[in-house]
Amino acid sequence: MKKKIIGLFVCMMLIATVIPVVTSVKNSVFNSTVPNTQQTSMAVNWTEMQKLLASDGTTNDFFGISVSIDGDTALIGAHNDSGKGAAYVFTRTGTIWTQQARLLASDGAANDQFGYSVSLSGDTALIGAPTDDPVGSYSGSAYVFTRTGITWTQQAKLYDWNGAAYDFFGFSVSLFDANNAIIGEPFHEVNGHIAAGAAYVFFRTGTTWNYDSLFASDGAANDFFGYSVSLSGDTALIGAPNADNFKGWAYVFTRVGVFWEQQQKLTASIGAPNDQFGWSVSLSGETALIGAAGDDDNGDTSGAAYVFTRTGTTWVQQQKLTASDAAPENLFGDSVSISGDTALIGAIEYDGFKGSAYVFSRTGATWAQQAKLLVSDGAVGDQFGGSVSISGDTALIGAPWDDDVGAKSGSAYVFTKSENQPPETPIITGPSKGKINVATDYNFTTSDPDDDDVYYFIDWGDGTNSSWIGSYPSGDVVTQSHTWTKKGTYTIKAKAKDSNGAESDWKTLSVTMPYSYNLTFMQFMVKLLERFPNVFPILRQLLTY
Repeated sequence: MKKKIIGLFVCMMLIATVIPVVTSVKNSVFNSTVPNTQQTSMAVNWTEMQKLLASDGTTNDFFGISVSIDGDTALIGAHNDSGKGAAYVFTRTGTIWTQQARLLASDGAANDQFGYSVSLSGDTALIGAPTDDPVGSYSGSAYVFTRTGITWTQQAKLYDWNGAAYDFFGFSVSLFDANNAIIGEPFHEVNGHIAAGAAYVFFRTGTTWNYDSLFASDGAANDFFGYSVSLSGDTALIGAPNADNFKGWAYVFTRVGVFWEQQQKLTASIGAPNDQFGWSVSLSGETALIGAAGDDDNGDTSGAAYVFTRTGTTWVQQQKLTASDAAPENLFGDSVSISGDTALIGAIEYDGFKGSAYVFSRTGATWAQQAKLLVSDGAVGDQFGGSVSISGDTALIGAPWDDDVGAKSGSAYVFTKSENQPPETPIITGPSKGKINVATDYNFTTSDPDDDDVYYFIDWGDGTNSSWIGSYPSGDVVTQSHTWTKKGTYTIKAKAKDSNGAESDWKTLSVTMPYSYNLTFMQFMVKLLERFPNVFPILRQLLTY
């Protein structure tokens, strides 16, 4: 019996010790599986800086129905404040915005809707009151305020001297500088065409404001020419969103000497009925941004916006913009604003009227979405994105149905652009030696300078990787296990990426897997020694070791 046991043991030892030679493997960083993302050392980050509320805000004010920003000054309309309307001025000191003034019309009356539209340029503010009654019910007006020091004073009241009831003069306003303004009157009757619409360019000489009337060359009833307006230098952009069976048009006028002439009618290259191209417009130099909130390329009223550029005297469509997550009934393009190579576009119905806004940037002749803006305390029905304005690296976005200080009291949010810093190179900790076919734990950690959440990509050096995992809070230790199945030396590599897409450098750790077990044989030997405890004392010591 003893001879049989010894013979069986010798055979098993021979089998166990015939271990195939395994070539040691060292994986180069450049030969490993790399995630299919572009390395980003610096990314653009738009951050919510502050929520603005009226100092005396209350129910149904609709603070944020209109917004305009210029440098360190913001102007926000609340067209139902006290039933008459008001506008609020905020100024920035450092990174903090504080209310500087509450502007009221000197002759304000109930239902004037003063603040329904606003525009700001330096120390001058233009505020529309489209249901004021200067020449008839709801004929409309607009008010000019100027600032001296920190004091704002009403300078003038503007209206269409030849206007009529229900013209809604002041429905849209745009101020280029202290001396030039354009005001829309979308329900004005032209040559018997009801609501064909008109726009008026005002220019100031001394303290007197004079104006010229602008009409579409082919205006028709219910075009709503003047529904949206924008002024930049000697160029005016005017939307007519109901023209041509609600397909919509936009018109460019230029000033030649002291007269204004229609330069071109703009139409969407693939426009369709009910797109309402021209619902919103914004002009910056030789570039025009035009919203088509009813566009249905991505579902009914998903919305779109179009960029046109001018060369000489000719305007050409440069690109059609849509949201990266476009969906039906978002109304992307309900509001637009452009400053240089940056465009800001509101989508008022996003996510059950919570609303959203999108930033696009231009490189060369190509526009790409740079950021999607959501607010930290957004709620259904807030209509964030109902009004937008951008100035340099600062965006101002209204949420007129927000209810912080009462139902539909309204609010506005300030976002600023910053260069997003990538996470630090990860730290990898764990054993440098291990056993094949045994899971080994390794810890990964990094910190993000902007305190953004982070993701990790881990290459285990044996042809496998984790893909991007996360997100995890900055500074948290993340533990991951891995099992190698062959003897060798492997290079673990890890990199981190923050929530804005900025990636760190790679970090590496070399590990060796020198030990190998035949588990079936070991289990057999343990049972054998348990049955014959006094046999093979030397082998018992080895196995114990």
